[in-house]
Amino acid sequence: MESPTDQELTVEMIRARGAWTAPGLGHGFFGRTGGVSQNQFAALNLSAHVGDDPEAVAINWSRVRTAMPRYRRLALLNQVHGSEVHIIGADYDGARLTGDGMVTAAPGIALGVFTADCVALLMVDGAQRIAGAFHAGWRGTLAGIAAVGLRRMVEAGANLGRIQAALGPSIGPCCYEVDAELGARFAAAWPFSRS
Repeated sequence: MESPTDQELTVEMIRARGAWTAPGLGHGFFGRTGGVSQNQFAALNLSAHVGDDPEAVAINWSRVRTAMPRYRRLALLNQVHGSEVHIIGADYDGARLTGDGMVTAAPGIALGVFTADCVALLMVDGAQRIAGAFHAGWRGTLAGIAAVGLRRMVEAGANLGRIQAALGPSIGPCCYEVDAELGARFAAAWPFSRS
């Protein structure tokens, strides 16, 4: 594998402000810079199942771990574009669950979701130290992933009135069009969103 340039060594991580800065609670949205993957996977690909060089993916994960706050375990999902949300407890064994969201109050567990054109949605009740990470594609959004995530956070002990949300970077209207039928489904689900 080629030696990376100094520019490639910098992993870009975007962070929200406010409750997200509570001691012991970390978060971040990673972009594509700072990785070593090549060609269609360039540069910070973290998904081992898409056909990328496993060595490159391992190096990319190493860089992400260096940039992230300390954690003991990383919880990831087999995402299916739905609305299933799991509560991850202190007894979490590292197995990848199937679904599109996770909630935890357990110290030392990092929650991770993968996105490309979908939205990463993070929620936190900083006072109760309960966090949620959700993969919100159009299917999951129509299926109510955000509402399910809020319910699961409350089940875990969060106060609904204190939960704050942050949306990660995603594809925009310049690059992603939907047909009239899908637009009509969203308008029916959220009538207040009509222009």
